[in-house]
Amino acid sequence: MDSLSEPLTCYNKGCGKKFRFDENSENACVHHPGGPIFHDGRQGWSCCKKRVSDFTEFLNIKGCTTGYHSNVKPAVPEKAEKTPVQSKEPMYQLEVKPQHRPPNPVLAERPSEDEPLVELTKTVGASLKTQLENLNLNDSSDAALKDDGTIKIGTCCNNKGCKASYEGEHSNTEDCIYHSGVPVFHEGMKYWTCCQRKTTDFDVFLNQEGCETGRHNWHKPKVTEEKQVRVDWHQTTSIVCISIFAKVAIPDKTIVKANRVKCQVTLVYEGGNSIYQKDFILREAIDPLKSSVKLLGTKVELDLKKAEAFSWPTLEVPATSS
Repeated sequence: MDSLSEPLTCYNKGCGKKFRFDENSENACVHHPGGPIFHDGRQGWSCCKKRVSDFTEFLNIKGCTTGYHSNVKPAVPEKAEKTPVQSKEPMYQLEVKPQHRPPNPVLAERPSEDEPLVELTKTVGASLKTQLENLNLNDSSDAALKDDGTIKIGTCCNNKGCKASYEGEHSNTEDCIYHSGVPVFHEGMKYWTCCQRKTTDFDVFLNQEGCETGRHNWHKPKVTEEKQVRVDWHQTTSIVCISIFAKVAIPDKTIVKANRVKCQVTLVYEGGNSIYQKDFILREAIDPLKSSVKLLGTKVELDLKKAEAFSWPTLEVPATSS
């Protein structure tokens, strides 16, 4: 077959159609000459005004410019650039072999999901700070308090693994030995995520001494309801951004930990009344030490630094059918 009549894929943004070299024309392609914009849960293109909240709807926004189809895959810039001026003449590259991963004769072995997790650095946006200032986080019905606001004698410490009880003001100066993680029960083994001293005996597990030292917590935590929230993601050459739409997240109760292929998220939000928990098993590797978390008024954003600069086909490892 003549190479000029073979079907090619158009890489103009918003097109993606197949075309033939000998049938291309200046009005054949409807596309977006600008770049994608993701801001406060809305998505759109810099070349036109339409903005939507659903990612699938964003992908279906019809192009605003007509021109020639092009099978040259555009380079993805590190930073947003001005709208490029479209050439009046089509560009062709007949033997294009697109790849998600750069050519590499030796593929690196995938890191283990069981690698130690590190907590990602957090920043709190101005919009969230304002909402937190107006939020009353004190529960006047706290069972640990007397009517005069003092702590009741005999109140147990609410830190996990601590067996101390309040005996007076001197109890506030004692060290609290506790577990900062959560309990795990898996295939007969019992352990805490913070120290992973595994045992099969439940009594031994209950009596494991804590692994961290801090202050006692006499106040009973507010009851939170676990909810599912909307989660979107997008990527650049070097960053994967996960947006979790949980409003008014509590900074000191929002914990995001990660290793190279797993991201463990616990968000307490809506003033402490709701909780969201999920382990993301990432499709490719990241650098946790260069990744971060932004807490905003309407959402929490995870900026995960890619270990290698190439496009991920999916956010997570696809589920395997049994």
